[in-house]
Formats: sequence, C-alpha cells, structure tokens
Amino acid sequence: MKLKSLPYLNKNPRKGGNKKTRRIPINSNLRKILLGLKSGGSDYVFPSSDGKPYMRQDSLNRAFIGALRRSKINHLRFHNLRHTAATRMIGSGANIVAVSRILGHADLKTTMRYTHPDDSLKDAVEKLTVFSSVTDIFTDMLGMEKN
Repeated sequence: MKLKSLPYLNKNPRKGGNKKTRRIPINSNLRKILLGLKSGGSDYVFPSSDGKPYMRQDSLNRAFIGALRRSKINHLRFHNLRHTAATRMIGSGANIVAVSRILGHADLKTTMRYTHPDDSLKDAVEKLTVFSSVTDIFTDMLGMEKN
C-alpha cells in the first residue's frame, strides 16, 4: 500500500476470490497510525527489506507471523482481522450492503455470516422501549389519538 493512496487501500484480485480490484476506505484512526509507521524513506507503508512492496502473499504472511511472534500473540490468522472488522462494523450499525462491498462479497448472503441474529433480534425488540407503554404502540398502529 502506497502512502499516497491513503485514505484508501487498493485490494488486488486473488485466486479463488472476486477478480476485481477494489478501493477500500480506511478510517482516520488507521490512516494516522499508518502514516506514523513510514520509515526508511519508502513510499510504502509496509515495505519489504529492500523498501519495495511485497509481491507475494506468502512474503506478507511471513512478516505478519513474525510480528505476531514478537508481540507474543498466539492463534491469530490474518483472516481473523477481516472477520473481526466486519463483525464490529455490523455490530456498530453499519449498513450491511456497505460492509458487503468493503469485503468484496458478490452475494449479500456471504456477508450475513458476520451478523449475530440473536443480538440483532433483541436489539430490534428493545427499540420498542421508546414508547411509554404498550397502549402507545397500539394507538400509533391504529392511528388513534392518545389520551
């Protein structure tokens, strides 16, 4: 990822996935962190040892695994970061269609696995508490005046 591409990350196609290149927005907090990581005069946020971008996925994976070891973090895959981000976006009320596009899913059903229906069902019912009583709900539904 080149620094000049911020606030977007350009995602190139991969085998087995969506074949289109996408521009994925990043938030202001991540942008600030990434800009602070620049070192060695490279134009890239995560340069290889020679200052150039990683050209192979396995090279980036090795760097990620090394960072996990140095941080003493176990049992984490790169994909877990994607899953956590999607779950948190949806859990925070982000539009599921927007999340689906960010993830590059061709089918909204694929994105639905990041939702937790038990929580969303409870949240939906809890929204009824804005009404002061059950009577208010029925009078609103029937278009009747409140006493």
